[in-house]
Amino acid sequence: MRLFFREHRPLVLLQCLYHFIVNSLLLLAGFRDIGVLLYLNLLLVVFFAGYLVYQYVTRKAMYHQLTRDITSLDDALEPTGYTPLATAVSETLKKQYRLYQEELSHLEHQQA
Repeated sequence: MRLFFREHRPLVLLQCLYHFIVNSLLLLAGFRDIGVLLYLNLLLVVFFAGYLVYQYVTRKAMYHQLTRDITSLDDALEPTGYTPLATAVSETLKKQYRLYQEELSHLEHQQA
């Protein structure tokens, strides 16, 4: 979960800046209905929170695999999800695993 928050920290800060700018512009333009401004901000926060929840749920397996300790090489071959990023991480880990196996095999043949 910590990795998720670190990854999305810039997006959260950008959203805060976005809220500040939009509210400032509306207030400077003469819009004085605070209730509507609060409702608008609440809607934006709910949509943003929904987006973050969706991102976390779809990438949860990948975050779990990236943050846990690997006890064996076969752990690297476990699926990490179906999002494009998770698929790319899985493919990279599989390539590294194959490369390691090939190098290990090559070194065993050299010693024999």
